[in-house]
Amino acid sequence: MPNRFDEPEEAADHFYDRLNLDVSYMPAMWGAFTVGHLLGIDLDRVCRLYGLSIADVNAIGALRDGNQLRATDLAQRLHLSNAVLSPRIAKLEKRGFLLRIRAPPTGGHLS
Repeated sequence: MPNRFDEPEEAADHFYDRLNLDVSYMPAMWGAFTVGHLLGIDLDRVCRLYGLSIADVNAIGALRDGNQLRATDLAQRLHLSNAVLSPRIAKLEKRGFLLRIRAPPTGGHLS
């Protein structure tokens, strides 16, 4: 087990040096990975707190700009089928996370 925080990084540098590979960008990549991992953990905690999935938050996030979208447009934006998105919309609407505005004759809009 390493005794210092930077020992794993030094061991990795030594390993890749022997292979003549430039890994000078690795600390920056590791930092970005660590931040992303911590954000993911925090997002998961917040999702559990509100009984949401990451996919629910992704759907809400797709509407964050305040523009009204038809459900079909939202499905396209999220790369989902209408059949997959419809129950999610119904769940989020029922729980008050989004508002469905029915606008005839083109169908409902989400905001």
